Amino acid sequence: MRKIILALAVIATLVSFDASKLYTAWTESYNGLADNAIAEIKFGTVTTPFKLAYYAVGVGAETPSGYTVYRDGDTTYPSGISVDYAANELVYELPYLNSDADYTLQVVGYHESSGKWNEQVKIDGLMTKVLKVTAHVPETLRIDIPRGYFTEDRKVTLKVRRLTGDYAAVSNISLYRTEIASQPGNIKKNQNIVTADAGPIHTFKLENCYPNPVKGQTTIKFNLPQVSTVSLKIYNISGQLVKTLVDGALQSGSHSINWNSKDNNGKQAANGVYLYKLIAGCNSSTNKLVLVK
Repeated sequence: MRKIILALAVIATLVSFDASKLYTAWTESYNGLADNAIAEIKFGTVTTPFKLAYYAVGVGAETPSGYTVYRDGDTTYPSGISVDYAANELVYELPYLNSDADYTLQVVGYHESSGKWNEQVKIDGLMTKVLKVTAHVPETLRIDIPRGYFTEDRKVTLKVRRLTGDYAAVSNISLYRTEIASQPGNIKKNQNIVTADAGPIHTFKLENCYPNPVKGQTTIKFNLPQVSTVSLKIYNISGQLVKTLVDGALQSGSHSINWNSKDNNGKQAANGVYLYKLIAGCNSSTNKLVLVK
């Protein structure tokens, strides 16, 4: 009996995933069957051209996440951004780490008080970084976790301590496996295996604008690892919004946005120091520029 493929449908349920692959199953149906029944179930692997979050801790909710060891509570600011907070120190336990993998921890600090707060971010009481958080501007800190920290117990402890400011606060904690597919190429199909890697791997990156200092106009470039809902905004040094450059979905890859040094009302912005903030999904980054006449 001659069989003609009518359709190839991917089953909606995700079978499994890791940092760079999706394991899926699908069915193929054929013409010529008496009851038009499903003829065959196949399995395959799709290699994605971007990194998937290994897991997110989940902060800012009324009920603490299962990763939370200590917090004083949660709050949602007028902007709609929610945070976990503690008068002195937030504590989280991050388990399920594979001793053969590499991980990057992303911590986003945020507050809507005033000025710049400093938070100490510590992993397993060994590695210490300082996260500087300007009011109304989410600030992101990324830390590559040494394998020796989790080889034996497969977990690390994260502590976020208030150094300066009213309290310690975080709006996002995510863990990423940092290995990626090693041999990019075209989509290939073998009878039961599908592999895909759409060319170069893009990572999240906000570049320094050029020119800077700015006289009239500057160009801001950034990279996106995947299709994302993107916000690119410029704030003055007091944290007040000056200009919204991007507010919507963008494709993965490299992007270039111009700013003509005017605010949202079309008026020339005053000379001084400004912050431009890029948010794409759970990623965020902030850079500075100086506007001069």
